[in-house]
Amino acid sequence: MTTARRMPSVQDLLLALGAGAVATAALAASPVLLPPAEAPAPGGPAWWVLAAGLWLQTAALLLARVRPRTVLVAVAAVAALVGLVAPTGIGNLADFAVIVAAVRTAAAGRTGPQAPSLLAAAVLVAIGQAADTAGSGDLPLLPAIGSGLVQGLVVVGVPAAVTSAVTARRDARRARDAELAAGLREREALVRAAVAGERTAMARELHDIAAHHLSSMALMTAAIDRQIDTDPAAAKAGVRQVRTQSRAMLDDLRRLVGLLRDGADEPDRVETLATVRELVESARAAGRAIELRRLGTEPRDVGPLAQFVGHRMVQESLANAAVHAPGAAVTVDLDGREAGEYVVSVRNAAPGAPAPGSSGGFGLVGMRERAELVGGALEAGPDGDGGWAVRLVLPRDRTAEDVP
Repeated sequence: MTTARRMPSVQDLLLALGAGAVATAALAASPVLLPPAEAPAPGGPAWWVLAAGLWLQTAALLLARVRPRTVLVAVAAVAALVGLVAPTGIGNLADFAVIVAAVRTAAAGRTGPQAPSLLAAAVLVAIGQAADTAGSGDLPLLPAIGSGLVQGLVVVGVPAAVTSAVTARRDARRARDAELAAGLREREALVRAAVAGERTAMARELHDIAAHHLSSMALMTAAIDRQIDTDPAAAKAGVRQVRTQSRAMLDDLRRLVGLLRDGADEPDRVETLATVRELVESARAAGRAIELRRLGTEPRDVGPLAQFVGHRMVQESLANAAVHAPGAAVTVDLDGREAGEYVVSVRNAAPGAPAPGSSGGFGLVGMRERAELVGGALEAGPDGDGGWAVRLVLPRDRTAEDVP
């Protein structure tokens, strides 16, 4: 305990002097306020004993914040001693200091057990009150004892109970405020994490869009370069396809930017497994050999987010096949034959010419993370015939709404 902790504060001084002043003023005014037969003679031995007890209690209250339980028992003992030594009939004036000490003790309840001190103080107050009223002749012994017990309960028990209730309510409010502050900090952390996740998702979306469209445009321009002299009509058709692909890429980029805007006027087109056909038809229009096979049931019980993940997987797999296996045949399977899962797979045959080296991009990593996000699983690797296969397993949700 530091020196500052041991020293009484200004609040301690004012509180002690206030309690002592009230009790002393009541003692000084007792000859005026009470009948002469009931008031102690001013300057008499009993009067001075009571006054000394009040001043002693005032001095003890200076340490009520530092030693609340000790001070409570001490001021209650002074009240009992005054009642036993010099009964005046107004010994309850010493109870002012006991009330202050009881409040201090109850307010400091978290620093240690307070029940023994409160009980001891109540007993001492009861003894002092009983001795004062019986010794002064105000009441017979048994009624005086009953009066003392009531006085002990009122002087010690009631202030302590009220203070404990107020303190508990204050602590509960502080705990609630701390919980709200912690919840606010947690929400802010979640928002920051969500923003970081959105940035990563946008980067993947940009990669997917650019890889899909630019790979097709690269193949088209290579074909145009070969056909421009030998087959000008086909070259012109290829130029138109390049223009179509560039417009599609711009549309996708606009859609992605629209996701960043608040309050868009029109909803974005939903990409699902049903729109995989559009991907295949677009790739076929670019001159690629792609087969789409639908097996089993329709994916109506596959959730919207899972269907979006499946669509993106097909889109990027087709783009990867165009880059790493140009000219190779590609097969896209939408397999709904299993009861608990829906399988989307894309396989390309071995490339007819050496494929360029891997770009080391984020495509496969992004596909796998999106699959895990919806509770699915993704496998990718070479097959036994020198080609490449990507297999995505999506969970079925029997409670999912039908997705167009």
